[in-house]
Formats: sequence, structure tokens, C-alpha cells
Amino acid sequence: MKSKKILAGLLSLAFVFGGSALPGVVSSFDTAVTASAELFKSGDFIYQYTDDGTIIINHYSGTDEVVTIPAEIDGQAVTGIGKNAFKYRYSLKSITIPDSVTSIGDDAFSCTSLTSITIPDSVTSIGNSAFMDCISLTSITIPDSVTSIGNYAFSGTKWLENKQNENPFV
Repeated sequence: MKSKKILAGLLSLAFVFGGSALPGVVSSFDTAVTASAELFKSGDFIYQYTDDGTIIINHYSGTDEVVTIPAEIDGQAVTGIGKNAFKYRYSLKSITIPDSVTSIGDDAFSCTSLTSITIPDSVTSIGNSAFMDCISLTSITIPDSVTSIGNYAFSGTKWLENKQNENPFV
């Protein structure tokens, strides 16, 4: 019985930290991250190194309304925003992603107050449900560099509702 409680606690932590925050647990987005990856902290960002030495942001613990993700941490490029990294950051209104980022993971954002986001031309993929239920997001520009957009990436956003009114095929 005690082992079930411990397992339940570990699984709960995995969900809180996006599924890839515990050693040995790797999300579908973090395919380049080793299963034994350690977590590190810089300011309000919790991150891990990928196999090629770049960084994926796994979690933002701050409460700022305006956030700029750093292009580098400890001299290494930040190339990804991991699964659930900014999910449930209800005070977050604006976020700027640096040109070093190439991937936005599944469920990366679910911030009801998010009104503005800048996605740079370096981003090539946006994961499943990445901006799902960002109800205050009224516009977003997706650069031509994006070649992959996951299912339900913008579901529940006013931006998507407005686009569907203009073009039923969006």
C-alpha cells in the first residue's frame, strides 16, 4: 500500500513538471533529452540539457505578467519550450520567445490571461494543444518557418475563432 502512495506521488510530480522533469521520465516532445537528464534552475526557469548541449525550458515558476525567455542560459542556447512549461501561469500576459528556440512543446501554454506572444522565425514546430484555452489571445503571427502544428494547438482561443469566421478551413 505504501509503494502505491509513493508511485502516485511520483506520478503527480511528473504531471506538475510536464512529464519530463523527473529522471527517467521523458515526454514525447523531449526526444533529444536523455532519460537521466538532470534539472537545473536559473531565475524562474527550470531547464535541462539535451543530448547536443542545448537547453529546453521545462517549467516557469514566476508570476510576472511579461516574460522574455532568455536566448541562452549558462552560455548554452535555449532551443525548446517543453511540455507544460508555462501551463497554468494565470498572471502571464505577454511572452517573447528568442530566436534560438526551434520547438514549442505539447501543452506548453494554457494561460488564460496571455494576450500577446511573439513567435520568432526560428520556430519550426508547435506541439499539440500548445496554446489551448489561451482565451485572451486575440492574435498571433505564425512565421513561415513553422512546418508542423500539432492537433488542437490553438483550440479555445479567440484568435482561432476569429480566423474560423474568416476562413472555415483554418
